[in-house]
Amino acid sequence: MSGLPELERDAHPRRLAALGVDGWPTCKDPVGERTLHCDAPGRNFLLDDAATLTLADGTQVAVAKGDLSMLPADDCHGRVTRDVRRRYRAEALSPACCMM
Repeated sequence: MSGLPELERDAHPRRLAALGVDGWPTCKDPVGERTLHCDAPGRNFLLDDAATLTLADGTQVAVAKGDLSMLPADDCHGRVTRDVRRRYRAEALSPACCMM
């Protein structure tokens, strides 16, 4: 995978079911900005609102309710302007990526 995220806008319910998104843990990200390091790629499905992610290479990705994203393993800076809820699945066992 390259350093760019994969993003599916308004992911189809069949796609979400195939991935088992309903079984992923729900994370709550409060308003604010934070940078974290993820050891492995991770998938996010936004349940409400929106956020902006800035990847290590400077690429900015706006995600909104209904979007499914696959972010690469690396540093990621998140800016949340309203509290958001999302489902999250990492390819590693580390829970650290559960907070944007």
